[in-house]
Amino acid sequence: YISNRKYNGFWITNCEKGAMKTIEFKASVNLYTKPGNLKAFASISIDEAFVIKNLTVRDTGKGPFVSMPSYKVGNEYRDMCFPLTKEVREQLHNTVIAEYEQELALAEEQINGQKNDAKKEQGRGKQASSKSQKPGAGHKENEKATELSEEGQDEQVENEPVMGM
Repeated sequence: YISNRKYNGFWITNCEKGAMKTIEFKASVNLYTKPGNLKAFASISIDEAFVIKNLTVRDTGKGPFVSMPSYKVGNEYRDMCFPLTKEVREQLHNTVIAEYEQELALAEEQINGQKNDAKKEQGRGKQASSKSQKPGAGHKENEKATELSEEGQDEQVENEPVMGM
């Protein structure tokens, strides 16, 4: 049984023993690729009614940790908002980490796919250049042009960003 009442301008929801409301979390994660322990920024939607932005995922050495948005007071940081129960904190953490791991897997697939595509293109370039070459004059020039174009492809693959932010 759940009852609502107003107290000092705030609505208070009371749950009697045995009544537990489930909370639905949906997370979105943007990977952060610069060096350091910061790995991602996240936003979380709570029951499709409330959103918290600027959560961070950090690598602590013991695994990823989700921290809430915070502000600085003196030399100390304080959370702007936070879960009140251990169960809700765990559910929020697990939702963000699951989305973070999914984004990591997608980024890894994209990187591997780009490498495989580049290798296929290099192979096609070699086949096409060997078929189109005529014996005799210009053979060395065609080889040099092929080598230059292959080198350019390698450089492009290495310099492309992993994700657009």
